[in-house]
Amino acid sequence: MPHLRKRILASLLKDSLGWSPVTAVFGQRQTGKTTLLKSLCRSFETFDKAEFIIEFTSQGAQILESAPKPLFLDEVQKYPPVFDALKVAADQKRRPGQFLITGSVRFAQRKPIRESLTGRTTLWELLPLTTSELQETTFRDFFKDILSPRPIEAFQKARKISPALIQKQFVHGGLPGICFVRSPAQRDNSLRNHLATLLERDLPLIRDTKTPPTQLLNLLRALVPLQGEPLQLAGLARKLHLSAPTIKALLHAMEGLFLIRTHGRTFYFEDMGISHWLNPMAMSEAGRHEQQWIFSELRAQVVYRPDDIITFGEYRTRGGAHVPFVFELRDGTTIGITYDALERPSEKSLKSMQSLRKRSRRRTVALHLHSGTGAWETSKDSLSMPYFRIS
Repeated sequence: MPHLRKRILASLLKDSLGWSPVTAVFGQRQTGKTTLLKSLCRSFETFDKAEFIIEFTSQGAQILESAPKPLFLDEVQKYPPVFDALKVAADQKRRPGQFLITGSVRFAQRKPIRESLTGRTTLWELLPLTTSELQETTFRDFFKDILSPRPIEAFQKARKISPALIQKQFVHGGLPGICFVRSPAQRDNSLRNHLATLLERDLPLIRDTKTPPTQLLNLLRALVPLQGEPLQLAGLARKLHLSAPTIKALLHAMEGLFLIRTHGRTFYFEDMGISHWLNPMAMSEAGRHEQQWIFSELRAQVVYRPDDIITFGEYRTRGGAHVPFVFELRDGTTIGITYDALERPSEKSLKSMQSLRKRSRRRTVALHLHSGTGAWETSKDSLSMPYFRIS
């Protein structure tokens, strides 16, 4: 099928099946969880089917015992009792590779479910398609390249990603079931239905709300231009005629649906196609698409290379210094990354990085991304290059 892509997570899941009784994959609807896990299982059932829920209610233990392993259970958030059943089954037979489960809500946020999963389950998140997955190139080992003796050379050796293709990704996003739809009208309809499902069917699984779907969409549209900035709930509440506590609760629920992702004091949408569809005029402002794309590409490193990273956040001071992307690595290194929609780094970015260096007690490597074409190394631990080189 033309829309199928090799997923970075596939090899990590195979490793998990070798030692973990239960392997869980969560992520937004349409990221390709079911397609990926069907390629790894020997039997499959889904809680999307009401008849299977009825069958599992009366014969759950027998199903978990007798099904060929790995047994893949899809959309587990629709039947929460399955978690206790999996806990019992995994404890009775402590064999690896017994169960694969998926969910479209962040079910591990719920304390009883988290307690059932602890010690028995390896949790993974499947993100929207990265640029390397979309263009079927090698997933960059970002930390190895930036910490190499010749980082500029290391980044330039990799296959060059076309900025024009990234521009297409800005609009289409990375949800496999949607981004490959050629017709703009059909893609528009797919995104509209996708958001309706998330807001009308899935959100109530996380939080009871009386906020109508139209207001929920208005909230999402209002959030688009606020990406990367500290969120001011009071101003947003006045604009939308909702209370600040209601908005805070809804944002938490939307993060549980993988629509948005908190990043320090700010947030980003998980999929660029959704944010563009919600508010194309806001996304067309200089640098907004690029910054969201940079966040998405860097977060893929966090999700798919977790052993390298302690934290991923931002650096922000009251005096106005701001480094939007900061990694703390397990090897004792801090990596600070800025972006400017200019031909070279701005004075503010350079001064912000100096502030980060002064505050950090670790070796700090500075990467200044820009929209130009040149790449250069100012000093051993400070380099500048086009933003699209990081993929």
